[in-house]
Amino acid sequence: MSGSEFDFLFKGKGLEADVEYSLIYYPDSWPGNALICLGRATANDGGNVHIDGSVDTGDLTDAKIAFGILIS
Repeated sequence: MSGSEFDFLFKGKGLEADVEYSLIYYPDSWPGNALICLGRATANDGGNVHIDGSVDTGDLTDAKIAFGILIS
């Protein structure tokens, strides 16, 4: 994948309810530099969270996508 737009959809389950979670992209190995927050959402009463959107992240490779996205 290459290009500047990164479209994503993240569905998390089994999380702690009423806690805000952030989905981040980091271009370097952890803890990385130039972190990009892709989105934030608060888990519902069932512990589910839904984060989606489109973010300009520059040029992403498949390797960076596989190892560079984290929910915290």
